[in-house]
Amino acid sequence: MELQTASLEGWKIFKPTEKRLDAHVAEEFKQALTTRVDDDSKNIVLDLSEVEFMDSSGLGAIIFFKQFVGDGATIVLSSVHPGIEAILKLTHLDKVFKIVDEPDQVLEEVT
Repeated sequence: MELQTASLEGWKIFKPTEKRLDAHVAEEFKQALTTRVDDDSKNIVLDLSEVEFMDSSGLGAIIFFKQFVGDGATIVLSSVHPGIEAILKLTHLDKVFKIVDEPDQVLEEVT
């Protein structure tokens, strides 16, 4: 699994390039995320612009990652496909994760 990384004024941006975050890639996704996090990773954006489908395994990977980084970290989801956003709302995960349209919006909308 390819996971692109970038930085933006104190935020780390992780962007999976897979079209699907499902049972076939969820474990690899978790490993890719956890190996790129360090003690300074307190503000994180998951840019999901390439992801068109996510099942419960993909949701589980994101929840695992939130638990992995701990309560002191902020994880924001960006560029979420409408179908995935519907699942996040249905499962009330939109209350757990802030969702923004574009990664750079965290500078304006998340304090």
